[in-house]
Amino acid sequence: MELKGINIVCGEPGSGKTSLLADLAGLYMTVYSYDKLQEVNSFVDVLNAGGYNLSYVIDHVVFTNFYCKSHVKWFPDQIAHDIEGFEFGLPDPEHPTKFIPYGSVLFFMEAQSFLDARKFKDFRASVSRAYELHRHWGLTIFLDAQRATLIDLNVRGISANILEVQSLKQKRDFSGNLQKCIWTVKVFSGSEAYESYLNSGKAKGQFEVVKFVYDGDIFACYNSQANSALFLEGRENEDFYLGYHLDPAFDIKSVQEFCSKHSLNNLAETNYYKGGTSKKSDKGK
Repeated sequence: MELKGINIVCGEPGSGKTSLLADLAGLYMTVYSYDKLQEVNSFVDVLNAGGYNLSYVIDHVVFTNFYCKSHVKWFPDQIAHDIEGFEFGLPDPEHPTKFIPYGSVLFFMEAQSFLDARKFKDFRASVSRAYELHRHWGLTIFLDAQRATLIDLNVRGISANILEVQSLKQKRDFSGNLQKCIWTVKVFSGSEAYESYLNSGKAKGQFEVVKFVYDGDIFACYNSQANSALFLEGRENEDFYLGYHLDPAFDIKSVQEFCSKHSLNNLAETNYYKGGTSKKSDKGK
């Protein structure tokens, strides 16, 4: 099943969202790549005839924000080009974006981290307009989130499909080697059908149940823990924290010691919330 436009992939943690992205990315890097490259390079000819000096694309136009490679029978393995969510957008002198080829296919894991529905007022015009105009540049976009409603309402409203992953079944041989992955997915045509389903629990005729099948071990095609590196930032000279819980005795000293670590009044002083102030600092004003 080849999907066009903006597609939001959602589902419970561990349901198989990112592995499905890896499967689809692999298809666009291999099975669908020939026709896609014909389309892309034909447009390169048009632009170069108009005075540009652009290179032909010789492998594929798949971009992901996580390490991903293809491993599809009869096709050479490919590695996805890299792009972060905040690097996608129209040209903007105040916010650098990557100049990706016409017809590119983008796969973004944890898309709510840069398309947070609660922060829609903070989006740069160059970002929101890029999503609105994605078809003009021939783009296909896949956004992974636990719930589709976490994605910005405007982006959600123009999505072509919402894919709710129901399950991922793994078939193994007698030695335990993974031989096949099968995703069962509800495919909704746009956000209206999906939100009707969420509100009523029913959406008869508004979604199609589709099975996506990958022959082999899809987990060997991507690193599901790549973001673990973010937890190591700036910790080069630190060791793990392995302190123990205190079992408080109810005398003044032990209560004060316990509250210094657990009280919300004291935790507020750690400035967990950006721009937040503790009650104590407010009193001092």
